[in-house]
Amino acid sequence: MKNRELIKFGLIGLACWLIGYFFSLFFYFEKLPSSKMSHSFQGNFHFVLNPLLFCKIFLNNILVGFVVSVVGYFTGGLLTGITFVWNGFILGITIEEALSHGISGPILIYSLSIHGPIELISFLYLGTIGFKGIYFYKHLLRNNLNDFKYQLPSIKLFIYPILGLLIAALIESSI
Repeated sequence: MKNRELIKFGLIGLACWLIGYFFSLFFYFEKLPSSKMSHSFQGNFHFVLNPLLFCKIFLNNILVGFVVSVVGYFTGGLLTGITFVWNGFILGITIEEALSHGISGPILIYSLSIHGPIELISFLYLGTIGFKGIYFYKHLLRNNLNDFKYQLPSIKLFIYPILGLLIAALIESSI
């Protein structure tokens, strides 16, 4: 994949994610007033791997990665964009819920900053594969099927993002 395409599609994916995040700020409604929430974080972070949580997080991330890359590719990138908007929206709602439950901003930022960048970069890279599906349809509409096999994503493109998702899931399940 060319660096120019990687940057272009990565920025499109990031823009979709940010749109979803900002939508969550406008549509967030608390179920109970913050004063009635008795949940608050007390204590320190302990890095202990939770194997069941790791499996759940990693399999969820792989599923999202599959949707934004493979399914996104065959929808011309449409489902990739929608998934990024939705994930940004869910992250915004999660942050608002955590804050309303008494988790402080610095603790929230700390917990997200450990695994978040690795996970986000991995998803954005997989999203570039999904967005490249637009080229698939451009060639299909032009009846230029001679180089059809060259348009399909290579398996090699999935190695680094999947390793990134693995590392992010290990970190996230250990916090």
